[in-house]
Amino acid sequence: LELADNGGLASNLDAQVERLLEHPRARRAFRQYLEQWLYLDAIPESFDLGRDMKEETYRLFERLAWDEDADLMQAFTEKEAELSGELATFYGLSPLESGFTAYDLTGVPERIGFLTNASVMAARTINPASSMIDRGLFVLNDVFCMGVAPPDTAELQAAINEVAVPETSGLSQRERFATQSENDLCRGCHGMFDPLGLAFEQYGSAGQYITEDEFGNTLPGGGSVDLGDVQVDYTDVGEFAGALSESDTVARCVAKKSLQHAYGRRLANADNELLADIYASFDASGRTYRGLLRAIASHPEFLLVEVAP
Repeated sequence: LELADNGGLASNLDAQVERLLEHPRARRAFRQYLEQWLYLDAIPESFDLGRDMKEETYRLFERLAWDEDADLMQAFTEKEAELSGELATFYGLSPLESGFTAYDLTGVPERIGFLTNASVMAARTINPASSMIDRGLFVLNDVFCMGVAPPDTAELQAAINEVAVPETSGLSQRERFATQSENDLCRGCHGMFDPLGLAFEQYGSAGQYITEDEFGNTLPGGGSVDLGDVQVDYTDVGEFAGALSESDTVARCVAKKSLQHAYGRRLANADNELLADIYASFDASGRTYRGLLRAIASHPEFLLVEVAP
């Protein structure tokens, strides 16, 4: 602020960005960003192991972003996690100790990267009976930065009511929503997010690993995605996460989410050139989070961002 008042900030901008990246508040702000991006604030304080679940996610990203300055896309496929003893037990592991400790998850195929963190699964269980939809929409909206119009027209609501399969049918979510998607009005949207949600059907409402639902239906967890630059037939969540980690579409979305957060608003078509500049710098940095923040803070347009008084 003193440099800005004296007209010397522009010539010292890089040094000030580096100073702020090393400030403890940078990590606190990063946690706030993760909480918003991944909807972790949807997990109530009273939720069993909720704090431990969120702490796992925070620590995963902090290690990659701050401690290792690593490719942020590794967050999709990371097989090391810091867990409390209680959360390790929840994951079916033998707890090493009660505090947070690093665990090698190589032998736990159902836990890979942040998308299979219990926190992310629990936060995206708005309704346990439609968790496949909730999670598929989360990946579509917040990992691919794509979207579908809400079913808020009378015609769509009538179609949904006509083909809806009741939860008491005894069918799995995969089977229920496949039946509903046979309707022409429903197929377009469900065809985008259902394949993304199927990757997580083996996770219960609290993020626990399950192979059968409450009706005894086997949950295969495989599917097929053809979206953006991701075309993959996957047999398990590991193959799904691997495909996302290699996607330019997903990496661009990661950059876009951070850019929106920095600017405090949604991006519009007029921001396409800005996003292209930021993504190019992010990619050139090895897709590190520090590189992404440097690119945002040093861009000429960031000087024009309005801040609250």
